Amino acid sequence: MSLIVAAVAAGVAAAAGGWMSARAWRKRKAPQVVNGPPPTRPKALQGIDMALGDVVLFGQEEAWLKGVLVLEESRTCVCAVFFTHQGPDGDVVLVQPAPQRTLLRMRPARIELDVGTEPSVIEHEGQRYTRSWRRPVVVGRLGEELPATEGTATWSWFEAPDGTVLVSLTGGARGLAWTADPAADSSAVRLAGGEATLRPL
Repeated sequence: MSLIVAAVAAGVAAAAGGWMSARAWRKRKAPQVVNGPPPTRPKALQGIDMALGDVVLFGQEEAWLKGVLVLEESRTCVCAVFFTHQGPDGDVVLVQPAPQRTLLRMRPARIELDVGTEPSVIEHEGQRYTRSWRRPVVVGRLGEELPATEGTATWSWFEAPDGTVLVSLTGGARGLAWTADPAADSSAVRLAGGEATLRPL
């Protein structure tokens, strides 16, 4: 009789051990909490008040940030060019860290840039843009749907008499350029995807 009791007890113990092991395995495999804290900001974007996944509201228009070109000088981010859900040929959101704290929604400028030269004046859609400055930068890439770029480029800033600006990024076989009206973007608001909070920029 005692042998039967011992066998039953051993069976129960084995079943309990198997159930505990399965429970522990399921716990390790459990999905992460959806409403947890936002992911850590990539080191390359330190100083930039924006992150991939954010939504920027310009009036009633939304710009979903899906990819970014990070422009660095001496290993410090001097500008981030965010590409939106419109893809590499759509509008971009240009952000500069402090002290400039620039935020612009820029439209693609359909101009041919000779990457072998760096013009001081660009004519575009009846406007004459004069270069204010240029600087060599290292180009980092994060996210999706980014245009082809080289690892190094020249970043140039042009201004027109009416206050509109043109920014170009030249390097390798292709140049990129965008234009914006800074006065039109003064009411931009960011909806942070990771934190789901609405706040002014």
